[in-house]
Amino acid sequence: MKPIFKLIRPRTVIYSALILLTAAVMVTVYANRATIGLNVLHDRNPLHVVMSDGSVRNAYTIRILNKSDRPRRLDLALAEGLKATLSANGESLRDSAALSFDVDADQTFEARVFLTAPQADVSGRSTPVVFRLIAKDPTDVEVTETRDFFDAP
Repeated sequence: MKPIFKLIRPRTVIYSALILLTAAVMVTVYANRATIGLNVLHDRNPLHVVMSDGSVRNAYTIRILNKSDRPRRLDLALAEGLKATLSANGESLRDSAALSFDVDADQTFEARVFLTAPQADVSGRSTPVVFRLIAKDPTDVEVTETRDFFDAP
C-alpha cells in the first residue's frame, strides 16, 4: 500500500510563496521608512495672544519622533515666508535660525514652542506657516509640517 502523505503539494507551495512575499514587503517597508517624524498641534486656548508691542503670538505643541537606533540632534526651523520669531524653553531665535533638540534613540520628544510675528507681517485671519525639522547627519533628512498662524480679528 502506498502512503497518502505528500510533502510538496500545490497548497504548500502557494502558502510558502505568500509568506515569503509578505516577509519581503515587510522588510522593504521597514528599510524605507522615515527615520524622523514631526507632529505640530496648534494650541487652541487661547487661539492667539496680542503682545504689548502689537505683535501676535501663537503657541504650538510639537512632537518629534526619532525612529533611528541612535540619538540625534534635530533642528526645528521655519520655512521661508512668515517673518516670525520661534522660541521654546526661554530660547528665542529669529529668521532662519533653528531650535535644536536632542532626541534619544527610538524616543519621542515633546515641547511647546511659541511663534511671534509682527502685526504688519500677518495677513488675514490665518496665515500658513511651515515648520521644518532637519537632521544634519549623513542621511540629511528633512520633514515639513504646515499649520495656520492665527491673527487677531
